[in-house]
Amino acid sequence: MATKRCPFCGNPALSKTVGDAYNLDCRFCEIQIEISKAAYATPCGDVEGALCAVRKRMEQGASRPRIDRPAMQKPAPK
Repeated sequence: MATKRCPFCGNPALSKTVGDAYNLDCRFCEIQIEISKAAYATPCGDVEGALCAVRKRMEQGASRPRIDRPAMQKPAPK
């Protein structure tokens, strides 16, 4: 395992390269996600919304929800 910065909070998170994505575990955000390398390189437009969506998917049984570029590019609601 390596360490990368969480795209949501910026804190160190454990990561592992898996094909075209990273398995990322952030203890600060309390999430475990699979994030595509393109999404990881994209600034998140709505951090709160993205984290809510990830947590909701985890509650529904997804052990490691996948995040792709479109999810990172969604603008924050006004």
